[in-house]
Amino acid sequence: MRVAELEGWAIDNIQRILKSAGLTNGNLLDPDEVKKTDDTLFWFKKNENVSSTNKKMYVIWSLASLTPLGYADDKVAVRNVYISIDFYTRLGQLHQTTLKTIDRVDEEFTKNGWQFERVAFDAVDEINGITQIRYSATIKI
Repeated sequence: MRVAELEGWAIDNIQRILKSAGLTNGNLLDPDEVKKTDDTLFWFKKNENVSSTNKKMYVIWSLASLTPLGYADDKVAVRNVYISIDFYTRLGQLHQTTLKTIDRVDEEFTKNGWQFERVAFDAVDEINGITQIRYSATIKI
């Protein structure tokens, strides 16, 4: 699979997994819809919608790498897809909503053949009252 095809597959696959975990794609909502919804939203790469920062919880994910792992006939035969998933919560790291959301996302990635791991300590923004919790997901394709 060419890199561009793999990137498209990864983006579609990740968005499908996040939706199946009960999250809503914030990239598809207009600013008014973002303000009105109580859903936990996710964005690809960055959140350009300032109103989401007032949400109790949201997720920003990015495609970090598509690293070649193996070759056959001088072509890449296997790649490791690595994504970064940041959970932002005003509820606190140990709040049931936070824990359940992370657990649902973990479960959906795992069911779809990905490895889901905690990769960083929490970053706490005490001024804005938000905690960032970072995970990663990887799969070999």
